[in-house]
Amino acid sequence: MKKEIEKGSFAYSALAAGRENTPSEGLIYLFYESDGQGKVSVFNLPWLIDGKNWKEFLEK
Repeated sequence: MKKEIEKGSFAYSALAAGRENTPSEGLIYLFYESDGQGKVSVFNLPWLIDGKNWKEFLEK
């Protein structure tokens, strides 16, 4: 799967998931550096997988 968050390059990235039973539940956080600045993008699984079944992405 491939998704573009921002055009250009980045120096590092890390993913984190929202915590269960909090307002962040179900959200995915991408921390990355671009243009010399630390940035955060927030999205959810349906956006990431474009409406496909998430099980399609599991290794068989």
